Amino acid sequence: MAARFVSVGSYTVALGCRSVRTLVFEGKPSEHRARDVVIQISAFIECRGVDDDPDDAGHRVHVYFLRPESDLPEPYYAEEARAATIYVPEAHYPWYRDLLRHEQEVYASLFSDKPFRNCLCTGSDVIGLGDTSIR
Repeated sequence: MAARFVSVGSYTVALGCRSVRTLVFEGKPSEHRARDVVIQISAFIECRGVDDDPDDAGHRVHVYFLRPESDLPEPYYAEEARAATIYVPEAHYPWYRDLLRHEQEVYASLFSDKPFRNCLCTGSDVIGLGDTSIR
């Protein structure tokens, strides 16, 4: 029952429609079973934990942007492998891109016992500050 909050230090974007064979983990974290599924993605973003923090280094979070005809697999977080997935509709791609481009602090909230709660989030911002640095 691990919950982890990883500071995102860098990310990579891959664009283009393709079919990807991936492992989907099912069952309780202590009894994970993997099965192959094929998903239709239009893009993915790989977020990496900051390298200078030993607790965050090595973490990889893949956010897959799925085409409408694709199945929606269950996300996962494997703490020992420091690997997680988030699956969202391709229409959400601009939101994630803007979050990573414009926020100074981005974190991955990862839950091995409730992976449907895996998400990216921001650090604290002052209310009403606006985007004064983006002009």
